[in-house]
Amino acid sequence: MILYAIDPGPEESGVVAVRVGQTPLTFAVCGKMSNHTLLADLERGAFGNSTRLAIEMPQLYRKTPAGSSVLHTAKWVGIFQHAFGLDRSTEVLRSDVVVHLCGGSTYRDEQTGKLRGHGDTSVRAALIERFGPGKDAAIGGTKCKQCKGKGWCGRGQPMCHHCGGTKWEYPPGPLHGVTKDCWSALAVAVTYMDEHQCATRLQQSGATPKIQPVAEADCDKGASCDKETRTL
Repeated sequence: MILYAIDPGPEESGVVAVRVGQTPLTFAVCGKMSNHTLLADLERGAFGNSTRLAIEMPQLYRKTPAGSSVLHTAKWVGIFQHAFGLDRSTEVLRSDVVVHLCGGSTYRDEQTGKLRGHGDTSVRAALIERFGPGKDAAIGGTKCKQCKGKGWCGRGQPMCHHCGGTKWEYPPGPLHGVTKDCWSALAVAVTYMDEHQCATRLQQSGATPKIQPVAEADCDKGASCDKETRTL
């Protein structure tokens, strides 16, 4: 099964495609796309009829009035779902993503002792720990300090003994290349997949799942996004 996760915005949206049901799990980072380009791909079925869509739904907190950006984003959520197929799309609340990945909606500041809400930084840190642990393992991409990424060091170009000729201090990790809105889209995908697995177990036990599991399927090619497969 291919799961497409969207972090929607009023003009541009972050998109991540995750290949589910494989060991190890792989995903394709599609990057940031204009909403009109993404809509065109959805309308012509570029993502395939056998895929699933998870999209973040905007929320208001503490009775904060909705601005034009939030309203336009909510409008695009409905447009994307209708173009993709309402029966194959699922809304994921940001609060659910934060609670699922961070273990709660708030944390206590060690310096001030005050409760603070988890934001994008906390979600990114949770993903790094999940696929690391640590930034060096999860993201990596740091060139060898001894040979400066050449793979050799010294006269005659002998192999660098520090990196063993690999050129890397820390090789690119599974999250290397994930930037900006793609972090939020990946968080939506991870949250949905975890809930999907729970729903599958509930269904097998005879209980009624919160969301309906979907069967594995192959992805149709043709989307305009730049797919770069990585291993998680």
